[in-house]
Amino acid sequence: MATFEELKTLILGKGKLAADKAKETAEMVNLKAKIAANKESMKKFYVEIGKKYFEAHKADLLSDYSEEMSKLKEFEEKNAELEKKLEDLKG
Repeated sequence: MATFEELKTLILGKGKLAADKAKETAEMVNLKAKIAANKESMKKFYVEIGKKYFEAHKADLLSDYSEEMSKLKEFEEKNAELEKKLEDLKG
């Protein structure tokens, strides 16, 4: 049968192991949150780069992105029509 000291050592060891695991888990969660925040910031910059590229090259019909740029132009034109209708309704 285990003595009181052996039980105490066992319990303290398990407690330290649990505390270490909790710290490790908290650090992992913190790092994952930072990574997610960085990825979100990166998405914003990708969008800005895309907008700037589109504005600089929207007349370039031979671009590698000509199909996508054509679709964006269509959306711009549709939005312009819708905005005009909206203004007309406002009076």
